[in-house]
Amino acid sequence: MLRLTCIGKNGFEMPHSKRTYLKILGKGHMGLLKLIERINLNDNTFLILMAAGIGVFSALCNAFFRISITAMEKLFFEDIFHYFGVSYDFPGRLLLFFIPIIGALIIMPVIIRYPKESSGYGLPGLLENVIFKNAVIAPKTILLRTFTTSVTLGSGGSAGREGPIVAIGAAIGSAFGQLFRISGNRMRILVACGAAGGISAAFDAPIAGAMFALEIMLLGNLAVYSFSPIVISAGVATVTTRAIFEKEVEFFLPAFTMVSLQEFYLYCLLGLVAGLVAVGYIRLYYHITDRFERLNVHIGVRLLIGAALLGAIGVAFPQVFGIGYKWMNEALMGHIPLYLMLSLVLLKIVATAVTLGSGFSGGVFGPSLFIGLMLGGSFASIANMLLPGTIDMPSYAMVGMGAMVAAASQAPLTAIFLLFEMTGDFNIVLPTMFACMISVSLMKILKQDSIDMVPLTRKGYRFSGGKDVTIMQRLSVRDVETRNCDAIPESLPFRQIQMLIAKSAQMDFPVLNHQGQLVGIISFQDIRKVIFEEGLDDLIVARDIASTDLITVHVNDNLQDALEKFTIRDFDHLPVVDDEGKLHGMISRQKILQAYNNEVQRIALQEG
Repeated sequence: MLRLTCIGKNGFEMPHSKRTYLKILGKGHMGLLKLIERINLNDNTFLILMAAGIGVFSALCNAFFRISITAMEKLFFEDIFHYFGVSYDFPGRLLLFFIPIIGALIIMPVIIRYPKESSGYGLPGLLENVIFKNAVIAPKTILLRTFTTSVTLGSGGSAGREGPIVAIGAAIGSAFGQLFRISGNRMRILVACGAAGGISAAFDAPIAGAMFALEIMLLGNLAVYSFSPIVISAGVATVTTRAIFEKEVEFFLPAFTMVSLQEFYLYCLLGLVAGLVAVGYIRLYYHITDRFERLNVHIGVRLLIGAALLGAIGVAFPQVFGIGYKWMNEALMGHIPLYLMLSLVLLKIVATAVTLGSGFSGGVFGPSLFIGLMLGGSFASIANMLLPGTIDMPSYAMVGMGAMVAAASQAPLTAIFLLFEMTGDFNIVLPTMFACMISVSLMKILKQDSIDMVPLTRKGYRFSGGKDVTIMQRLSVRDVETRNCDAIPESLPFRQIQMLIAKSAQMDFPVLNHQGQLVGIISFQDIRKVIFEEGLDDLIVARDIASTDLITVHVNDNLQDALEKFTIRDFDHLPVVDDEGKLHGMISRQKILQAYNNEVQRIALQEG
């Protein structure tokens, strides 16, 4: 009699208790799916119900995350100092150098074992997964990010908690999708619901959370089908968070004050300055993180190097440690001098890059708020020297926060609504709109990608066209081109060219030299110029009438690149060449649009 055994991943027989557990779990899962099918909910209602559940879980995870960070901060910056009986004055302040190193040693085993899920700035990888892949995120990301980021921020890591809470929320949304066997665009919506819930819970700002999900996670794809679940998730997460923390605020924003309408000019100038600083912020950040990636050392050694550098900065400027809300409050109350605010703009950028580049876990949204506030405060202090008594420094500091977030993330709506919801003052909206739009416009003029998109653009992705661009980028010229096309030798007489054209269905004809390389193209417009001239049939050859100012498409280009080249001139066909400049085929505008429509239909069928 045969006995069936269940074998685990390690090749050994699975214990009976575990087999029983998995069997019960599987039956429960199937029963749940059958129950949902029996209820017969329509697709939109089902998504909204799941969005509400995702909002609740996102808020609960955010609450646990915040409590964990607070506990770690108390451990590293209160209990350790109390244990050694020292204060923050010298020489006891030198203990700050070792705090990040201790944190690095605690999280090092986890980061070595799970580097992708637990270290660095994970939002670019998350965006790539959501936009270009299947949006399936391992549930273990929730615990791993919570642990490593809590220790990172608690031990002085210069980063934000918002990026990790987005990753945690997205993992919750993906887990819901996996549980109910959802895929395609609906899975992406659930992941965006988790991100919206995370941001909403973190800032008590449901509108900003929804805008974040739409602007960044879904690339501005404002469809009613996706908008409703995202708004529900953001709202439920906010209500749940308020029930837990009772509208507790972590840093206080004073009332917005504007003395005269002439200040709009200053807010526009602040937006310009914020845009320039944001460009420098992104470029310096990636310059430093690239240096860490090029270090030919073990990931644990790299982590310790970053911890030592961070500790050295923190001994001299402890304001760069952690999230920085305490020091943001101090700046808003006018307790930080101008020279220190200006110094902290640069030092926070360096400290954040060192933290995340070396392998600590965290985000860049919080540091963007910190940098923007210090920049706005510095701007107001300098303006007050030139125009005494006419400028309210905290108001410029708050608008500076919005302008910096808008520029660095290229998410102006998120920044505008965030400031409005955090202050509850509608008067701040108009100056923030001016500053944010100017800072974002400057980023676009300077062709600077957002801090989230730089790693993806380095991989060849582009996002200027939203969803259409991402679909076109997935399609290759090689798969759409026409290989069997009629080509003309450059020495072919005009009489034979006419005979060839009469028999061909093509509209444009590539011209090749004796080595097979593309040297020109003949269109009907070129032929029309000489066809009625008598006596030229045997006097001129193909190279005499061919257009040599070529626009070509490479065989490895994607269809978005190819379509952009069609707009340079009004051609219906373009030649496709290989690395050696030899003709590989022809591609038409009609073929590109047909391939795009086919891909859209295929995605729609796949998503049900």
